[in-house]
Amino acid sequence: MGLRSMQSNKLMKKYYNADLTLLLIRIGLGVCIFPDGLQKALGWLGGPGFSGTLTEFTSLFHIPPYLTALAILAELLGSLGVIFGFLTRLSAAGVGFTMLVASYYSFPNGYFEGGKGPGVQFFVPGIFIAIALILAGGGEYTLDRYLKFGKRQLANSPVEVLGDGPVNPS
Repeated sequence: MGLRSMQSNKLMKKYYNADLTLLLIRIGLGVCIFPDGLQKALGWLGGPGFSGTLTEFTSLFHIPPYLTALAILAELLGSLGVIFGFLTRLSAAGVGFTMLVASYYSFPNGYFEGGKGPGVQFFVPGIFIAIALILAGGGEYTLDRYLKFGKRQLANSPVEVLGDGPVNPS
């Protein structure tokens, strides 16, 4: 490792804050999804409301009512969970899965939003952000940490995310 890379590594450690980065990522994803949840659940912001969404999803997309209800809850409560870091991994999983299903139904419309309806352009980054939050957790600035849920440190590997902590080589 050369001197230049050692210096940049020290600067990275000094000025980079993973917890702040995760907070910003969580807020970005949650703020994008929360208005959709308000539309589908409460009919706010010009949305159809719960019964309208239920009717639309079951008749147009043939999605069972219980899955439609779960999608509405994932968008409304899951987005709030992501924003505030409450059950972050579960909230991100709900939001990510909902976006995956939405991209499946929007795929015939193409990549960009157009006259045929929404494309997958909006959903793809949301899916990957949700996956990142599932793997990394919400960071330090979360309700999970305040309420003593989850680990105090970011995981070093996916094995730690799925297990009980650092892997001991013994």
